[in-house]
Amino acid sequence: MCVGGILVVNFIGVAVVLHFALRDPSFAVEERYYEKALAWDEQREQEQRNKALGWETALSQVPAGTEPTQRVVSVALNGPDGVVLEGAVIEYEAFNAARAGERFKGTFVEVGDGRYDAVMTVRYPGVWVFRLRCVRGEDMYTEQTELRIVPSAAGR
Repeated sequence: MCVGGILVVNFIGVAVVLHFALRDPSFAVEERYYEKALAWDEQREQEQRNKALGWETALSQVPAGTEPTQRVVSVALNGPDGVVLEGAVIEYEAFNAARAGERFKGTFVEVGDGRYDAVMTVRYPGVWVFRLRCVRGEDMYTEQTELRIVPSAAGR
């Protein structure tokens, strides 16, 4: 009976540890990491296309309304020499760097003058990672960038 009890206690301990480890939002495994590793050459080619295009993005954020967790995240898209680029479709994947297990995907809406907005629910302020995919005509530009999102005064 003593050996059986030890095995049961060990099993319960392992189950509890697994439960907390698998539900921790600060732990994340990159989606499709194996396929991304195999596509390394394509990623390098895309980086070269990005350089050739000469596009740049700039992220900013402001509170959206009275809800402290709502933010309007804006992307300014500019071409070479600061030329404003309109008519693009910008998709994003975003996550708080400290909680990479919670990811958000969406599309920015063009609001004019090279600016694109998305309303996001941001429960955790801090450094957010944005993976952007900008398509305009036949051209595609990709970038990973960061944005520091500060707590809203209403949320304090």
